[in-house]
Amino acid sequence: MQFKLATWNIHRCIGRDGVMSPGRCAAVLNEIDANLVALQEVESRPGDEQDALALLARETGSHAIAGATLVREDAHYGNALLTRLPLQAVRHHDLSVPGREPRAALDVDFEADGYRVQMIATHLGLRPAERRAQVRRLLPRFDVRRRDLVVLAGDLNEWFLWGRPLRMLHRIFPGTPHVRSWPARAPLLSLDRIWVHPRQALVRLTVHRSALTRTASDHLPLIAEIGMHSDAWHHLNFNETITQRSDRDEPACARLQPEAGNQHSRRTEDHRTTADGLRGPLSRSSPPQIILKPRINLPGIVFTILARVR
Repeated sequence: MQFKLATWNIHRCIGRDGVMSPGRCAAVLNEIDANLVALQEVESRPGDEQDALALLARETGSHAIAGATLVREDAHYGNALLTRLPLQAVRHHDLSVPGREPRAALDVDFEADGYRVQMIATHLGLRPAERRAQVRRLLPRFDVRRRDLVVLAGDLNEWFLWGRPLRMLHRIFPGTPHVRSWPARAPLLSLDRIWVHPRQALVRLTVHRSALTRTASDHLPLIAEIGMHSDAWHHLNFNETITQRSDRDEPACARLQPEAGNQHSRRTEDHRTTADGLRGPLSRSSPPQIILKPRINLPGIVFTILARVR
């Protein structure tokens, strides 16, 4: 199984030029051409010919799943999913904190090439205590024991490199890299995230840069390429013990390599390398071992220090 998923905060389709243009956002999504897309800050008008969500679904050939957090007479606002994968179930989780903007998560089950996929899409709050409470509510929702692939995608609004919400999520999604995606013109912070379990299924993580993306929203779209193959992945133990790792800053394009000194890395005849740098034995008895090359994120560190001082 191979497919592409993305997450993007479309800022109500209002670009950096102040123009509201769902058509421009649809053009960006067609550039990305993902099978699954989590959207945040979506303003929709159900039944109206100007409904942005309906337009995005129509122009990309996708099925739209709305996850409104604010419902008004003239428009709805919140999260959404666009999918080309067969849909099995949809669940809505309220993550609202009293006195703050309503927040929620879309929890959706898909089937792709016989694999059971769970994807949770969300947009967390602006205050640290708010995000901590919301992540605690999300943690029991990840069904890693009964799903072949579990994904969390969205705008987590986490400015702190070592924030507690990220550390809590690393218990379920250890070693997941992140990429700077905000602001769109000159990204400094990794506010948008895609987390994948099992980690081996994440082949590549990057942001989509084009002339359109720099003006269509204040966030860049974040894209993950997923790869699960029967000869390499079916034998893996998806119920393995989950360990906690610190939130490390990692490269925009994760290059996966065998750990130095690993017993499998010495059996060179059983290895092969893909264009994205995926290396490891592909036999059923020898699952790939992967590590990441960390890279220091100086702008993010500076923002974190300034935020803590304030």
